[in-house]
Amino acid sequence: MNLRGNVLFKGNCLCIRRTASFKKGVFIMASGLLVYPFGFNSATVKRFCENSDIYYAGDCQIGWGYMLAIVGVMLSVFLPFFAKYAPKEHISPTPIPTIL
Repeated sequence: MNLRGNVLFKGNCLCIRRTASFKKGVFIMASGLLVYPFGFNSATVKRFCENSDIYYAGDCQIGWGYMLAIVGVMLSVFLPFFAKYAPKEHISPTPIPTIL
């Protein structure tokens, strides 16, 4: 078992360690996504998006970037649990045919 940086080499398996920095990054991004809609209550946003309020965009639309960031945070939180409890089946690799 060799350890180089954050990558763990174990046999033929290349596994990336979950570190505290990964958890901190997910936490910071999730808290930023929760705080972002508080800006809808500001006077500048109300000038452009009438009837806007906290967590309500009014006449404006929230772009795909915000929605995809939410999905990215959810995947970053839930997929490590799925990987930990997934069935571990060792499938033999298929030989790659050689072209003459």
